[in-house]
Amino acid sequence: MTPYYVSLHLHDPLGPLQTAESGSYGGDARLFVHYAETLAEALEEVLEVIADQSCRLLRIGHAGPLADYLDEHFPFPADIADLTAQAKDGPVSTPAYSFEPWGADVASGVSVAVLDVYDPSMEGGEPYAGEVTLAACPGTPEEALRTLLDVLAESDVRLKKLEDLRESAEASPDEYDDDWPLLEIVAEAGKTGGPSFSPAFVYDAD
Repeated sequence: MTPYYVSLHLHDPLGPLQTAESGSYGGDARLFVHYAETLAEALEEVLEVIADQSCRLLRIGHAGPLADYLDEHFPFPADIADLTAQAKDGPVSTPAYSFEPWGADVASGVSVAVLDVYDPSMEGGEPYAGEVTLAACPGTPEEALRTLLDVLAESDVRLKKLEDLRESAEASPDEYDDDWPLLEIVAEAGKTGGPSFSPAFVYDAD
């Protein structure tokens, strides 16, 4: 079992009540740590925890092996050593850090994410350690994530890291390389009703 981390934003239905006196409520930032066989399994478990708490996923900033965690991935206090020790009994998280509303007012109905994956079918030719691609998928961030995880599992592709899972209306083409045409990928996903992927950047060393 490997410890994984998930830095995310979520909406807690009780949040507006808790911040009524301090300002408007946009959501909570939390860092989860969980031991699992794969990152996909860790993400699925975290989604279940969120659902059990009647919360709604807004965004995942970074997710991957805890060994790759950087302080900038969660810019709030987090005792990683303590979280790691507690996570052996199941998913644990930091306290919630509330923030004010930001982002797009109108959702596009399509979410995007940057996926770092390992495809076994690429083995045997040129040196290969993985590839990074921009994915767009119809639905909320949670719905899109579940669909993408299913697609990867069906293709026997392993998810290594995930970044910037969010509603596509919050993303800008300027944030991505010219080889990743955000608007075209989002439009294709909206038209076909299924996931759409940019060309992948293949790399030969972690």
